[in-house]
Amino acid sequence: MTAPPACAPITLVCLAPAGAAATTFYQPWARELAPDVVVLPVDVKGRGIRRRDEEPSDFTALVADLAALVRPHTSGAWALFGHSFGGLVAYELARHLIHELGCPAPVRLFVSGRQAPHAPVTTRLRHLDEDAFVDTFVALGGLPERFVRHRGIRRMILPPLLADITLDEMHVPAPLPRLKCPVTVLAGRDDPLVDADSAHEWRHVTDGQTSTHIFAGGHFYLEDHTTVLSLVRSQLGYPAR
Repeated sequence: MTAPPACAPITLVCLAPAGAAATTFYQPWARELAPDVVVLPVDVKGRGIRRRDEEPSDFTALVADLAALVRPHTSGAWALFGHSFGGLVAYELARHLIHELGCPAPVRLFVSGRQAPHAPVTTRLRHLDEDAFVDTFVALGGLPERFVRHRGIRRMILPPLLADITLDEMHVPAPLPRLKCPVTVLAGRDDPLVDADSAHEWRHVTDGQTSTHIFAGGHFYLEDHTTVLSLVRSQLGYPAR
């Protein structure tokens, strides 16, 4: 694979998992991928640097809002990376930008820790009581137990997390055309939410090539991000460091 010209770095739009701020979640990536890749973490309303904004009312509003922010960055080479809830957002954002706004397709879509959008949902979390909801996310590794057992921090963490989970579980994919871009699927070997079979289902969302990569770890395997970033670089056409 030939690398893009050094004078034209790829913009990598990054979307965070449920309840998280992309500007925080992907902060370490910017330094490690520079100068070849410009990391553009985009926060959903109500998260991170946009925490004072009113949260989106539904998934359609969420995607339309993000599309307005990302669109100016699609004139050059660009790609998308989303983890968990962010993987679904990245996929729908790509479709909206291409099919609704006429933007050029991304050079690649990375979806991490996420089953394909058409796959049946086997776990419903939004209807769990608070303690069961918390226990589930602690087990996934997404919430440090010392945080959620602290009532003040728990009150701060749970509302945005539950809001995003609700949007996720109520989402119904629109019957838009398939993507044309290549899709790279990443997952943790011990992730209870995404097994190898469901990861491979992403091949049905695009007419481009798909590849699946399984890493050691659970749902939040990418917290040890060195090997993940090596893959991202190679998939975007740059040599590993």
